[in-house]
Amino acid sequence: MFGDLKDQRETEEDDEVWDESMALSEESLNVEILQIIVQNIFRKAQVEKEYTIFYGDICEKMIKLELSLRNKKTTIQFMKQSAFRKMLFEVCKQCFEKFFDEAEREKAKQSTERTIVYTQKLFGNLEFVGELYRRKMLPETVLISVFNSLLGFSEINQKIDDLMVEGASKLMDKVGQNFEDRSLTKKKKDNAESNSHDQF
Repeated sequence: MFGDLKDQRETEEDDEVWDESMALSEESLNVEILQIIVQNIFRKAQVEKEYTIFYGDICEKMIKLELSLRNKKTTIQFMKQSAFRKMLFEVCKQCFEKFFDEAEREKAKQSTERTIVYTQKLFGNLEFVGELYRRKMLPETVLISVFNSLLGFSEINQKIDDLMVEGASKLMDKVGQNFEDRSLTKKKKDNAESNSHDQF
């Protein structure tokens, strides 16, 4: 009998520990591990363009898993509170800005092989950025900022070259339809709100 009570108590304690571990908060997430995971995903996505959809799917599932572990709904509204998504933004920004570093650009010109690697990584990065936007993990403002940088309209890049223009073209091929659809949806919503205000 006492053995049964002990087993029951241990089971209850185990359940409590499990519940506590499941109730993750943003403060309890290990930022360092999170950063390593995201960096590895970006590193692989840059050189394995054929698996871009796969890596995008992993990121989406990671965000949904995090939200469910934190007892939050897996909606776009709550997705903004995801620590994994915030880390995605940070690593995305870091990886993207490297392509406009003068030292990196000069290094890429030193040999044909380095030029090829630089180009593949740039296009791989843009492909992955486009995939994140398609899955609504990346906001429109970030996408526009990426286009501005590629076309020489930003602080990090004020030069236009064929490679960056080609990159912008590839990114538009990836997100063009989604961008247009969302723009039309937003326009309809704004018009509907404007008409409702006009009635008063």
